[in-house]
Amino acid sequence: MRPADVVEDRFEIERLAGSGGMGDVYRARDRVSGQAVALKVLQSASVGDLGRLSREAEALVTLRLPGVVQYVAHGVTGAGRPYLAMEWLDGVTLEERLAEGSLSIAESVTLAAQVTATLGAIHRLGVVHRDLKPSNLMLVGGAIERATLLDFGIARDLRLARSLTAPGAILGTPGYMAPEQARGESTIDARADVFALGCMLFECLAGRPPFMGDNALSLIMKVVLEDPPRLGELRDGVPKPLERLVARMLSKPMERRPRDGAAVAEELAALAQAGPPAGARDTAEPPAPSVEITTAERRVMCVILAADGSAEVDATLSEAECAARTEALRQVAARHGGRLELLQSQWLLVALSGAEAPTDLAARAARCALALRAALGGVPVSVATGMAEVAGRLPVGALIDRVVQLFPQRSRLPESGIRLDGATAGLLARSFDMAHVDEGAWLRGPKDEPDTVPRLLGKPTPCVGRERELAQLEAEWRHAVDEPSASAVVVVGAPGLGKSRLAWEFLRCLEEQRETAEVWVGRADPMAAGSAFGLLAQALRRAMGILDGEPLEVRRRKVLARVEQLGELGAKAPHVAAFLGELVGVKFPDASDVQLHTARQNSMLMGDRLREAFEDFVWAECQRKPVILVLEDLHWGDLSTVTLVDAALQHAGRLPFFVLALARPEVHELFPTLWSERHGLRLRLAPLPRRASERLVREVLGDALDADQVERLLARAEGNAFVLEEQIRAVAEGRSAGLPETALAMVQARLEALDVEERRVLRAASVFGETFCKGETIRRRRNNPERFRDLGFCARPLRRQAGEAGGAVQGMGARPCRCWRSRAIKGAASDRCAWGKRSGLWSFTTQQLDKEEFGAAAVERMAPEPIAAAHRRGAGVEPGSRSTSICPCQKSRQDS
Repeated sequence: MRPADVVEDRFEIERLAGSGGMGDVYRARDRVSGQAVALKVLQSASVGDLGRLSREAEALVTLRLPGVVQYVAHGVTGAGRPYLAMEWLDGVTLEERLAEGSLSIAESVTLAAQVTATLGAIHRLGVVHRDLKPSNLMLVGGAIERATLLDFGIARDLRLARSLTAPGAILGTPGYMAPEQARGESTIDARADVFALGCMLFECLAGRPPFMGDNALSLIMKVVLEDPPRLGELRDGVPKPLERLVARMLSKPMERRPRDGAAVAEELAALAQAGPPAGARDTAEPPAPSVEITTAERRVMCVILAADGSAEVDATLSEAECAARTEALRQVAARHGGRLELLQSQWLLVALSGAEAPTDLAARAARCALALRAALGGVPVSVATGMAEVAGRLPVGALIDRVVQLFPQRSRLPESGIRLDGATAGLLARSFDMAHVDEGAWLRGPKDEPDTVPRLLGKPTPCVGRERELAQLEAEWRHAVDEPSASAVVVVGAPGLGKSRLAWEFLRCLEEQRETAEVWVGRADPMAAGSAFGLLAQALRRAMGILDGEPLEVRRRKVLARVEQLGELGAKAPHVAAFLGELVGVKFPDASDVQLHTARQNSMLMGDRLREAFEDFVWAECQRKPVILVLEDLHWGDLSTVTLVDAALQHAGRLPFFVLALARPEVHELFPTLWSERHGLRLRLAPLPRRASERLVREVLGDALDADQVERLLARAEGNAFVLEEQIRAVAEGRSAGLPETALAMVQARLEALDVEERRVLRAASVFGETFCKGETIRRRRNNPERFRDLGFCARPLRRQAGEAGGAVQGMGARPCRCWRSRAIKGAASDRCAWGKRSGLWSFTTQQLDKEEFGAAAVERMAPEPIAAAHRRGAGVEPGSRSTSICPCQKSRQDS
């Protein structure tokens, strides 16, 4: 429309005032009253837009209240475009006002009092706005006291018997909508407006919204999952009662919020009556940094994001049916150790964490992603791994932003449909099949046979530094074959040290020596850890060539054929095959087998028969040639397998039955007497020697790195083959700054083995440089000085500096000191500290160093890295200055 056009012989257009997604807003003159009006004209007559405009008109007719924009008329233009006429308000929106900076505390309270008085009135009439945000609040004449609510287009009349919102429908603005709105719940009441007002009041006081994200979906996730920071952390002088009120208004459970606008108005009135506390300052300055070390920390997590492709179908389902469907999806996530959150009724977020190795965590996430995609009918899925601060149940922060940015578009969706970030892909490379499309990794599924030999730059990596262990294995094997005798070897080592590689090299050496042996390999499944006979059954199924999904009759024939080829069993073969079938999950009919039928009625008798069948099978195989049974990841195995193998070892006696088990150190906690009576070899795998590590770097990278660069790689890896290989890969790909995420995750896993209090101490110590004293400075980290005075309980990751240096550290006097074993461990501890705490801890530590009057050499060794760097540059740093903080990303890279 153009100036001077007239709508329905009443509203004369003066000018275009603004445009939005629904339509245009014009300033017009009402010929009836002579007053200026705002004329909102829709661009189209879609059902959704018409419904919104109609609801807004109905609400404004009902709400002829102070503080609410006044209704004038509504109708349809001559061109068939619906319109709504409201009073014209001159002023600025709260959004425009906040663009200039935060409000004072007094202004914020005044604004909140004005808005809550209006909300209280509309809530009493049974109306909920549902879209409160700064752009919908007009400050008439720029005055805080004249704040007026706009845009009731999605308002809801709670007095109506029928719901105005279908289950799963999303109405509101990301960043201000209440969690129940973000989840698409149908029960939305006045407490949703209380939440939105809490967001606006927070923004007025803090100068930033309580929830921040890279896009709308990230914002919605953070509204549901993330607890906003305390106002006191962002601004000085906020009265504690006001801070607590805002925190309650922003509570996730709606039951914890004030009941409506009137309840908030009452609390604000009480605050105003009490007045500001003595000595309070009304300033927008940030507060002094917090130095409290709490149990909250950042941890390695995997996050899965999936789009529910059947969201459109949900509109036809009842609430009970929707709830049942959601519960089924929660169970899928729970089976893989994940926690699921439903967002907007069409987005699924699953978070997984744990104390296991990051490779295991990523494998769990991959299986969960595959299961979710199958349950949802092949929808797009993204998976990301990284450090995340955990708020309650699920992760928050940059990891959510990353998984959202990673999410694939349907128009560019490969067949696999599950997109992985670089860290997840690196952790899954050995055990899962992936496609690389458009510079991204896409998950296909688990490999039939995991890669035992890591590949770097497209070729197998050389095996280095394991000559002594290989010789021990070969000697034990020679004894088992030449004697002959049954023997068991247990190789124990931390994740990433190369247990599987050692076993593969051992088998390869036997093959090169033309040794004839029957090799059975079983790999424990972490998702089936502890399942009776699970590990042994998997080894036998592979030995018999049984494949998943094969018809039962085909599997029966394979079991029977495998047993019958052992002539030594004679007439016992069908009997042995039937019970081995029970062991591997291939049921044989028992109509003509009395012993099988009887055993199925008695679990103890069945156990005895399974043992006898396996003993007979091993005995018959060993009559023909030696048997090697490799059991990988025995720490995920089961007692039934351990017991049955022990019985077979005893029964084999003077036969060449060789068991090679690979496990992590916790295997001895699960199976304390593991084959203790078999007198086998217990081989503890040590970190790679330094010379072997350097050889690996040179063989893969050649002379691309100088001696100092190689030394840094070796220091970070600390003999862990996985970490070293990931660093080599990063260097070859031009990503040489700091530890790769895959390697960082592996280092973090070492800290997960410590308890909460130990990790808290390490996070406190990580703000120092390479050395720190365990005196007054550390004791100030918490209100429990006695616990901090004795750091012996966390001596695993730390050691005494004097013990290594052979004397006191220069400039520190006689103070007992400690230093970090490696910069990688120190960096891992620092990375676990919530980013919001770091700058405050660095500043506080600097002040303490000044108070302690350490010498210059001590400051160089003890100061936080940013402070020490300033000293090295010769730059003066004012004691306690807040300018000592640096980017957390830079901090972690320096520490690594």
